[in-house]
Amino acid sequence: MAPQVFAKARIRFTALVATLLICASMSSPIAAVQADTPIVSYPADIAASAPGYSLVGQVTFLPKSATLSASSKRLLSGYITKLRSASKVQIKSFYTKPSERSTLIAKRSSAVMTFFISRGFVPTFSISKGTTSARKTQIFSIPSESSSQVNFTTPSASPVSWTVPADTKCLYFMVAGAKGGSGSASDPGYGGLVTFAQRAVPGQTFNLFIGGVGGSISFYEPAGGAAGINGGAVGGEGLGYDWIGAGGGGGGWSGVFANGTGPDGPPIAIAGGGGGSASSADFLSGAGGDAGVDGRNGAVLLDQSAGGPGGGTGTLDGPGTPTDLLNLTNSDARYGEAGSARNGGTGAASPLRGAGGGGGGYFGGAGGSFSGTEFGTSGGGGGGSNFVPAGGVAFVAPLATDGSISIKYSNWSLGTCKA
Repeated sequence: MAPQVFAKARIRFTALVATLLICASMSSPIAAVQADTPIVSYPADIAASAPGYSLVGQVTFLPKSATLSASSKRLLSGYITKLRSASKVQIKSFYTKPSERSTLIAKRSSAVMTFFISRGFVPTFSISKGTTSARKTQIFSIPSESSSQVNFTTPSASPVSWTVPADTKCLYFMVAGAKGGSGSASDPGYGGLVTFAQRAVPGQTFNLFIGGVGGSISFYEPAGGAAGINGGAVGGEGLGYDWIGAGGGGGGWSGVFANGTGPDGPPIAIAGGGGGSASSADFLSGAGGDAGVDGRNGAVLLDQSAGGPGGGTGTLDGPGTPTDLLNLTNSDARYGEAGSARNGGTGAASPLRGAGGGGGGYFGGAGGSFSGTEFGTSGGGGGGSNFVPAGGVAFVAPLATDGSISIKYSNWSLGTCKA
């Protein structure tokens, strides 16, 4: 190759290395330059969500030199094999005199990176500096992410214990409350879905409670739907000789508690259960409330009088209460029961169509009421409330029947693991 051509190729390669150095430092979650800072002192939010760097090896340099020796190149070739599965690599070059800090220090790091790139290995790099009695460049790595997931789907009013495995940095929870039961031809409410991430403490134990779906009722069954495990309430029964159906039971809450605490102690997170629906003539009137939502009012079938109102939802401040009856002149009107603590309230009984039971939750929802009119249907039960930890989010769990809790755990970050 002609000298001019070789010189141009060398310039282009040097420019490529410089570009890769800049891009790598911008893309790394670690600070690109940490002068005189120990390798373990990367930012707290990174330390909370990632495993620490581990030393892979080092190469040494002669005084005033940034040239890799043949033995150093052999060492780096072996390091490359070890680094293939790493997700992050950090180079830390040391100097003995302050005058080397702005000259040889960068050249030594560049020499190591150039060697890696020439061997087809271009990981995400982060460069750091420091002082030492020896001129050397150390190579550190972070392992690739590994994660697993556990799922709990069997309803349980007794705590199910789960312990954080060793080497876990981050936990990501999905907590779903149970759906309410159907009171024949009307829609019950859905449970809540609470998601949140939490910094892991290996060896820590959590107590988990899984809510059960509320009982559903077919036409011409007089008994109200069964209460869902963990706070769901019984649906309103059918009374008299002309009843058509009873109300569905409320769904139970699912929750995560610290070890040693349970339903009566402070929770980490709770997903409320859905309210049971009233026995109805269609799918809208008397529907149960989703977690955090009031039950829907009943409809009027043959006259202009009001149907029974739905039960109020539980909140963060207290249990749900029965909604005021829209027609107070009927002596046969019956209120649903208010929620109490984590439990929903029972739905009102009715000679025509029973009301829905309230869902369990951080505070339970109230049962639906019966307006007392001859042809008016009853209201649905209110949903239980969610308890969402800081940084978490609450949704509706539209596919849930029984509740569930899923926990994904990782040696790396899965979300916001700063708390």
